[in-house]
Amino acid sequence: MLVVDDHEGTREVLSVALQLHGFNVETAENGLEALDLLNSHQYQAVLTDFWMPEMNGVELLHEIRARPGLAQLPIILMTAAHGTLPANAADASGFIRKPFDADALLSALAAVDCDPMH
Repeated sequence: MLVVDDHEGTREVLSVALQLHGFNVETAENGLEALDLLNSHQYQAVLTDFWMPEMNGVELLHEIRARPGLAQLPIILMTAAHGTLPANAADASGFIRKPFDADALLSALAAVDCDPMH
């Protein structure tokens, strides 16, 4: 599992929560760092914040979808924004509103068939 968020605290909370539920987790602080990790590692899914500097979550989503072999990788967008997400976010596998609890996180992962033992 790759967690991408520009807030260190959010990355840490997500990492701990996911690890407690059996997931292997790596983190990136922005979309560019995430793309570097995706070049050399395989992940079961990507959890990415929507609003980040340098490359936002939707831009990261489109970069991942354009890469051979990654087009089907589950990508879940996380956002604290209320209201509707932009139409260009429609390719996401799921959405989580911040703040969220562990049940919401695990439900979103189960919806895209992420298995903690994988």
